Amino acid sequence: MKRSALGCGVAIALLAGFAQAQQPAGDVRYTCGGVGSDERRMMESARGDARLELLFVTAKRGGYVAGAQVTVSRGNERLASFESEGPICLLDLPAGSYRIDAKLGDASSTQTVKVPASGRAPRAIFRFPDGPWNGIEASEEEKRQAREP
Repeated sequence: MKRSALGCGVAIALLAGFAQAQQPAGDVRYTCGGVGSDERRMMESARGDARLELLFVTAKRGGYVAGAQVTVSRGNERLASFESEGPICLLDLPAGSYRIDAKLGDASSTQTVKVPASGRAPRAIFRFPDGPWNGIEASEEEKRQAREP
């Protein structure tokens, strides 16, 4: 798994707030993380400020995975492409319908999500086959949360 200094800085910046931690990718601002329990807790504390949450897990073991190639589109317009630096990505998007494409190794998954104008941000869970990318084993509570819509 490739991990950049920028990713570590993003995790540290989460302590200061979601808005400061976001990275621009086209018209979309986002932050990804969640490698390790401390970083997962920071991501979870920032979840309330996000408009969309993406979660990347393995289908059988329920382990978290990082390094998914993510593309965010609305209609025929590609808004952003980035690599997730952790199993959790929080996005700041205006209300609307979006297509999220995620690819990890040879596996890919696509979901259409609606971001509401207000209220709780939706969570899109991408399940990939167990593979050579050594997913981070999730706790039973984290596995339960990954099964929730």
